[in-house]
Amino acid sequence: MQVINFLLSPEAQLKKADAKGMDSNTVLAMDKLDTEWKDKFLDARKRQYGPTLKELEVNAIAEPAPEYMIRLYEDFRKNVIEN
Repeated sequence: MQVINFLLSPEAQLKKADAKGMDSNTVLAMDKLDTEWKDKFLDARKRQYGPTLKELEVNAIAEPAPEYMIRLYEDFRKNVIEN
């Protein structure tokens, strides 16, 4: 849990988002961050290539409900793997 909490922390997400690092979009909800962290993310070096998070959000779909995913897994196992 400590590792997961760190990886989801603003510090780690900012480092991950750095254009000289992983150059990856953050998983954090920017509207829920303190002003200090929002400013740090806005001031961070931006990527040269690849879509921005805003561009990706246009085509994003919501994650299915857990009940649906369990049913999908069970049906796939029963109808595809076991047949």
